Amino acid sequence: GILLHAFDRSKDGKVSYDEFIAGLRGHLNPTREDVVRQAFEKCDVDGSGVLTVDDIKKLTEGNDGKDSNFKRFLQRMEGLGGDKDGQVTWEEFKSYYEEISSSIDRDDYFLMMVRKAWKLEIKRKENGAPSLPLAEDVEQKLMEKLKSRAKSENQVCRYPIN
Repeated sequence: GILLHAFDRSKDGKVSYDEFIAGLRGHLNPTREDVVRQAFEKCDVDGSGVLTVDDIKKLTEGNDGKDSNFKRFLQRMEGLGGDKDGQVTWEEFKSYYEEISSSIDRDDYFLMMVRKAWKLEIKRKENGAPSLPLAEDVEQKLMEKLKSRAKSENQVCRYPIN
């Protein structure tokens, strides 16, 4: 009844594990939604508010993939509740990332994953600091501390992380 209707995003009369987890976790928090919005806007090359095969082709210039491959890609992006028409609206794009987000606990990991997938620039404040703490920034600060400690103690330190 009510639970089936609430959790069955694909409208197939069944609740999959992913639909159940997504239903429990709910929507993107504002931080996650912001980075997903940035990804959508980058993909929406023509600014129409809908991602199409042409948008993806322009985004992947130099890639001579077939239109059918781009269409299948977009159909996957439409998520469980999409209409599978090969065009992705903001709501479908957001829903796709809500499904992914439901299995990722940490905001910093989710943000890093979306940024790297879509090659997004990191939003920074006027003073140059990131608007949110990032795993990369934490890693950089730790490396700086290790280097300064090694220098102050006249030690040689090897760094496996570049």
